[in-house]
Parts: sequence; structure tokens; C-alpha cells
Amino acid sequence: MQTAHLSEEIIEQFAMGKLQEPELAPAEEHLLVCQRCRDEVELIVLIVAGLRDEVVRHGPLV
Repeated sequence: MQTAHLSEEIIEQFAMGKLQEPELAPAEEHLLVCQRCRDEVELIVLIVAGLRDEVVRHGPLV
């Protein structure tokens, strides 16, 4: 049985460490079995880390 993928919003919140119960536990369980969603979380984590590095090096991006 195939499960639905996590929504973009849930993936973003999870990647930024802001996802809370009751959504957190089901998201973690889904990520254990879904490579596609894990890849999306990893991509967001890398993007956010890159942006933070740029801010540290060059100041705010605004």
C-alpha cells in the first residue's frame, strides 16, 4: 500500500525544526519509509544552511 506524500508545508516545517504534534510523529513515520520526502527535507535543510552561511559572510540579503 502506497501512502500519500507529505505536504510542502509539513516538509518545510519539519526541515526547519518547527513541526509539532500532532503532525510530528506521523511525519517522522512517513519519512522512515519515503525516500522522496526525505530528499525534499534534505534539500530544504541544505538551502537554509546555504542562506545562513551567506548571511554570516555578507550580512542580510535584503
